[in-house]
Amino acid sequence: MADETKSLDEKTSNPNKVLVDKKETVSHLLSLLEEKFGIPVQNQCIVKKSYMGMTTKPEFVNSPQNINNSLSYAKIYEGSAIYLENCDSIAHSKWAEQIELESKRYTIKFNHPDDQPNAINQMDYSYSVVIDCNSTMLHLKESIGEKLKLTVDEFVMKRGGKHCQEIKDLSLKVIQANLVNNSVIYVERGKPTKANEYRVIFSIATPAKENDGDATLNRFIDAFDIPLDAGTNVLDLKKQLCKKLNDMYPSMELEATKIRLREKNTDRLLRVFKNNDSLRNYAMYEKKNVAIQILEEDEEEVGQNQMIVVVKRWFPSTWELSAARELVVKKNSPLEEFGQILADAYEIPYENLEISKNNSTW
Repeated sequence: MADETKSLDEKTSNPNKVLVDKKETVSHLLSLLEEKFGIPVQNQCIVKKSYMGMTTKPEFVNSPQNINNSLSYAKIYEGSAIYLENCDSIAHSKWAEQIELESKRYTIKFNHPDDQPNAINQMDYSYSVVIDCNSTMLHLKESIGEKLKLTVDEFVMKRGGKHCQEIKDLSLKVIQANLVNNSVIYVERGKPTKANEYRVIFSIATPAKENDGDATLNRFIDAFDIPLDAGTNVLDLKKQLCKKLNDMYPSMELEATKIRLREKNTDRLLRVFKNNDSLRNYAMYEKKNVAIQILEEDEEEVGQNQMIVVVKRWFPSTWELSAARELVVKKNSPLEEFGQILADAYEIPYENLEISKNNSTW
């Protein structure tokens, strides 16, 4: 039985070579082939691959219109590969059948998940499988897993590279997933996500230390990434995160009421996740960054018309700044009311209070 895991090029990697003057005709080539292989000219069937975009089709070299024309007319050049067989009719050509079959079979290249980028920080896709374009993505993943000795639940496939989107729908055919011959699949270890799930990257946000720069508001500790359904309730997620963190760090003893989830952009904390919302309210996407703030008191609910402002107190006598402090205020508060909130929070007489806003990142 033919090896269906190899491409036609791999199966014919050690061909016979025939030397012919490039100015000769196809008829002369047929005579040389009869002399070398003992197949009468009238019984010869010669096929070559004809490329059409990303696919191929068989083309018969010894068709009547080519016989008395030059090799270049038949598109035979230096190094061309032709396929010869003893055949009574081109309709019965096995090589043509193989090329037709090959046009529907893709070579898909991929990396080993434990490989590191090369010297120019690029991944070498040194592994490959050959698969029918009408096979499912599940079949492709199983074939890749078989070569890597991994089950389909132990690795993630991404189309094109590390930072590309995960392939989730394994019921699609390979051709429906916009893969073509010689496409690249990036493979990494991890639990795959489902169609309505997103891989979310969590970090723990802690207050900045005294020796951190004045512009620093928080420190971030990388925690983990997990796949989450877009319909997950925020409060339920908090309970799940507390359990996971308590298992990782038993001394933390976290409670769902004493953490706050925030969207994270580099070193800044943005929108607050509200307990009654589902994750789909927060523009979910693959590898979204979310910070877990650990609070000393129960989380103060941030209402629809409220926001969190971050405040540092400046001491003119020493030119020092206090640690950052978060306050929940109304979005439409008059400046007088906002000033009174700060005066009360820092026990500064209102008439002695001065406030400035930094328009750039702290």
